[in-house]
Formats: sequence, structure tokens, C-alpha cells
Amino acid sequence: MHNIRAWQSWFEGMGDRLLDGGNGTVTNHHGDHSFGGFCVLEVADRDEAIATARNCPILASGGRVELMELGEQTRQIGPAP
Repeated sequence: MHNIRAWQSWFEGMGDRLLDGGNGTVTNHHGDHSFGGFCVLEVADRDEAIATARNCPILASGGRVELMELGEQTRQIGPAP
């Protein structure tokens, strides 16, 4: 079982950079790759994304993190205001 405190600390440490904490499983548009969770972050650059990912608690249990860049059109998360 994952350490809930480690997850809480990781999410809290992202602050306003965290746009969506993700939930459930997501499959890519080709249907050939599933993700067991996701986070959408707004970061200055790839280095900041990598630094954040390196602290993900899933790594402590042998999991992995995959980074993907989203286009500008995906910045609106959730329902339209």
C-alpha cells in the first residue's frame, strides 16, 4: 500500500502548479496505452516537470512516471466558467 502522507505531501508541494490531480485510469487516443493515474501541471519548462516527477511517491514502490507535454488548447481543465 502506498504511503498516503507521502502522496499528500507531494500534491501539496505542487501548489498552484497542479491543475488536475487526476483520478482513475486514462487511455490514450489510440487505445493502446493506459495510465493508472495522472496529474496535469503547469510548469515553466521540462526541467521543472522532471524535478517534480522525480519526487512522485509511485517511484518508491517500483512504479514509473511518464511525462507528456499538452498543447495550449488543453489548459482549460474542468467545465467552462
